[in-house]
Parts: sequence; C-alpha cells; structure tokens
Amino acid sequence: MVRALTKDGWHVIRSMGADPLFFIAPKSRIKRERAPKVNKVYPVFPQIFEHVFEGYLYRLAELSDLDQLVPFVDHLLAGHDFFCPRGQHISYFKYKTILLCFDSNKLIGWAVRQRNGSLIHLLVDPDYRGKGIGSHLLNLLEPTLVRSKSDQSTGDPIKFYEKHGYAKTSDERVGKHKNIDLLSREIQEKKPDDINVKS
Repeated sequence: MVRALTKDGWHVIRSMGADPLFFIAPKSRIKRERAPKVNKVYPVFPQIFEHVFEGYLYRLAELSDLDQLVPFVDHLLAGHDFFCPRGQHISYFKYKTILLCFDSNKLIGWAVRQRNGSLIHLLVDPDYRGKGIGSHLLNLLEPTLVRSKSDQSTGDPIKFYEKHGYAKTSDERVGKHKNIDLLSREIQEKKPDDINVKS
C-alpha cells in the first residue's frame, strides 16, 4: 500500500497497476544514509617568497594586480586561445596559486597552479621568451601535472614541458574540444647508492 500525491490530492494505492505522477513517503520514514565525508588530501608545496631572479621580480599575485593581469592575459591570448574574464581571475585567488613575474612594474609572466598540484596556465610575454622566465615559473610552482593546450596560436608548448622532464600521460586528449594534453613528471626516488652514508 502506497500513499501517492496525484492531481486530485492524496490517495492510497493498493496495487501499482497505474503509475501515479510521483510518490512521496512521509518525512519521518525517510532514512538517508550519507556516505562518510572524506577529507581531500592535497600535496604540500614549498612556500613561494618574493624574490629577484636574473633581474626579474617573482611574487605571488595580489588582488591589486588584477588591473594589470586581466589586460595582460586578454592581449596575449587575443580572444582565440582562451578567454579568462575578470570574475574568473578573482575566483583563482580562492584555491589556486597565482605566480607573477615583473620587469620593473611591467607584468611579463603569469602561471596558475591548482590546489591538487596541476598547472593550468603558464604565459610569458613574447618579448621576454627565451630568457628563462617560463622555466623559473615552472620550477617555483613544481606542478605534479600539466594541462597543456595543443592548438595555441603561439605554438604547441609540449617541447617546453618535455625539456623540463614532463611526459604525456596518454595519447588521448581531454577537454571540451579534445585539445588538452596531460603531462606528468616522474618523481625520481633516491636509490640507496645515491645517499651518502657515514660509517
């Protein structure tokens, strides 16, 4: 026997010959068993401090950088590679690590790492490429995984990541347009012969 709410009101249905619109059980009888909450464990990364390396200033982004950051990204990606509106930049401050590089007061490099350790953006001004800025941004963030867009107007950055020890996880691309390669770097453990032991 089932109590059902139909167009005409509540009815007791003894047999289920006809499908009513929907069924509602009394709240006192509903027992919801929730899965136990599992706390996510995120990798721990070294803290990044403001510093100068080869004449360029590297530091974590602040909200006050938005006025320079949004036009920088929009100009370099020119609307055809990726669009990152101001609101998305603001949301990055909540759970992502945003690293910037400056030449005096001019923004020339931007990199974003998610809490799970994956690098989702790395962008260097074309006038400053080949000067080690991208490499230093990558080394500071130490991502465990890189999401690399293969059809960028500036070229495929796979060779850059491979030079830094990253390799494709598979030949299958991901993303809405199937244009993102996933790359990871093998963490090399020290062998007993590599460890200096004093006897």
